[in-house]
Amino acid sequence: MKIFQTIAIVLATMIASCSTPKKEAPVETKTPTQELEGVWKLTAGKHIYPDTVVEVTNFGKVKILVGGRFAHGIQATDSTVTAGGGTYEYDGQTYTENIKYFTIPSLVGQSVKFETSLEDVKWTISGTVTVDDEDIKIEEVWKRVE
Repeated sequence: MKIFQTIAIVLATMIASCSTPKKEAPVETKTPTQELEGVWKLTAGKHIYPDTVVEVTNFGKVKILVGGRFAHGIQATDSTVTAGGGTYEYDGQTYTENIKYFTIPSLVGQSVKFETSLEDVKWTISGTVTVDDEDIKIEEVWKRVE
């Protein structure tokens, strides 16, 4: 008789556990800053100077964003490297780089705002930076490196 009672309790427990709705895992919501985190590679761009437009043709530029900090760099020629970094802010529409170090000294200390759009693995930015008292409009398209 005890065996039947034990089996009945086990079966009842199994049935009850099958009919109990399972709790879904909470959906993790990312902040806009977290959505940008990762490694990005430049895929298109142009720099618009007051008297000329330069199409970007060297697509070796990489930008790394993590924890509110950014770093980017490119080896322009065999002997020339351009790099910089600092902190960044992103609210889903505007991306701001607060430049703490850069190989172009006049950029250090600047906060550069870019209008942005983020679509899956494509990130487009557009803004103006001042280099040696000259405003340069930057238009770039980046692709997330998987």
